Amino acid sequence: MRIVSMLAIVLGMTTGLLAQEKEVGAKNVPAIVKSTFEKAYPTATAKKWEQETRDGKPVSEAETLDGTVRPKRVTVTSDGIVLAIN
Repeated sequence: MRIVSMLAIVLGMTTGLLAQEKEVGAKNVPAIVKSTFEKAYPTATAKKWEQETRDGKPVSEAETLDGTVRPKRVTVTSDGIVLAIN
């Protein structure tokens, strides 16, 4: 019983250390992030923005629609650098 309790505590503590995405409105996304996104994907529309921390740095992720069948996710750092396109 004690071991189970200890495991529950340890697992609970480590989950807080993992990156957690938080949905935010477009008005809460840094201007440089939105500018980078708009310049890189002028025909795309950001339907949803999320923010999280990766390697200790804040990043924003846009779920987009650009006329294709499948939505894409674009991740941009707070410095305006595109990290990933999924």
